[in-house]
Amino acid sequence: MSKPINIFTSKISSGDKKPDDLNSEYYYNLTLFYEEESKEFTKYTSNKYCQLICFSKKISSKKIKYFTLEIKEVPFINNNISIQQDLNFDEFNDNFIYRDESIYLEIVLDDNDNLSVTCNLSNISSKILVTPPNY
Repeated sequence: MSKPINIFTSKISSGDKKPDDLNSEYYYNLTLFYEEESKEFTKYTSNKYCQLICFSKKISSKKIKYFTLEIKEVPFINNNISIQQDLNFDEFNDNFIYRDESIYLEIVLDDNDNLSVTCNLSNISSKILVTPPNY
């Protein structure tokens, strides 16, 4: 199987518009799961960077067991990201970072154990797959 090629640095891109200039929008859905309940936070934006929770919302980090994050790129229905991660702040001190090839998620605690959650997407719509022909 071929590796994805980043169109921004590849010589095969044609035209003067990058794929990211196609007015993509992103639907972020973060769910925090506590011992007996869950809280859901959604945001719909045209930015690849977004703050899902800010300190001023006063969302406590106490007793969070895990979280899920789902990101959908509109109108590209197939470009979805979904993660589920355990969250134990005893291990992570005052911040937690999740990072892979398509997403950077940071959860930070203030002095009162309130959360701030920011998410930054990499180029999820700027990759194509190139498969060599079978001769």
